[in-house]
Amino acid sequence: IYNEGELTVISCEMRDNSAGSSGGGAIYVKQGGKCTIKGTGARKTIIAKNDASKGGGIQTDGECTVDEYTVIGGSDADANKGKQYAGGILVASTGKCTIKGGVEISYNTLTANTNYGGGIYVEEFYGNKGELILEGSSGKTVTIKGSQATKGAGIYCGGKISSMKYTEIKNCIASQNGGGIYLANNASVKMGDNAEITDCSTENANYGGGVYVDSDTCTFEMSGSAKVTVSTGADKNKEGANEIFLKYGVIKVTGTLTAGNGQAGRISVLSSNYQTSTKVLTGDNLPTNSGKFTVTKQKGLNQAWKVSPSGKLQKN
Repeated sequence: IYNEGELTVISCEMRDNSAGSSGGGAIYVKQGGKCTIKGTGARKTIIAKNDASKGGGIQTDGECTVDEYTVIGGSDADANKGKQYAGGILVASTGKCTIKGGVEISYNTLTANTNYGGGIYVEEFYGNKGELILEGSSGKTVTIKGSQATKGAGIYCGGKISSMKYTEIKNCIASQNGGGIYLANNASVKMGDNAEITDCSTENANYGGGVYVDSDTCTFEMSGSAKVTVSTGADKNKEGANEIFLKYGVIKVTGTLTAGNGQAGRISVLSSNYQTSTKVLTGDNLPTNSGKFTVTKQKGLNQAWKVSPSGKLQKN
């Protein structure tokens, strides 16, 4: 479907379509266009086994709302495939995509040797930022799972995720960085209540199994009950095991996190940044919020660290 007007898709199956070298294997929403996609309890909308150069399932340059009872992908056999960008959904720099509770985006992937955004790719282009809103609710979660990419297996964000609530990103695998979410350039991501990244990873112990923050111009914000689940056992200090990797930049905390001590996330930094001057947290109530995080042991030295009440690294 090529949409430049107003489109509503209800209880449809869209399979085995190809946009070739263009974007949006099943649906393309042109700038200025509006699209709503939803299913019903009796019959889901399924977007599966489509392919395109970018946005294997959907590309939106306009406004797109994906509502409950919608599955994008569904299994390895049903994967939507992009080439270099966006296996499932591409939110272009002029686009806005709202994903409601009860939507599953799963097992989407990409085919180029180097690729970005297995589940979702949020684009930035010359300062214009695509916007993604993940808006689940109690009992109706947004689920992003089982996707793969070189960077940003769950989501690659160059634009902005302005809200992420009642959302789970799980079991996504990046061959390089950002199993759950990869933040690039000037990206901003806001994780809020009941947003959780769990069991995401990278191959070969590359950095950022859960979240990878590439630049100090990125904003990664956590509030409420948001958490990047802390790995345990043999993975407790393993790179690429659902940790938050701050190549540069910090985590901004808004309000007081409700996760238990040491349960909001595990922070890793570059080896050269294991210094008491390195700031890893900023924002509200740092004396309390600092205890919500753990820190990966420093490689080679096996030195334990923690986050100080001022938000800086401190030897433990």
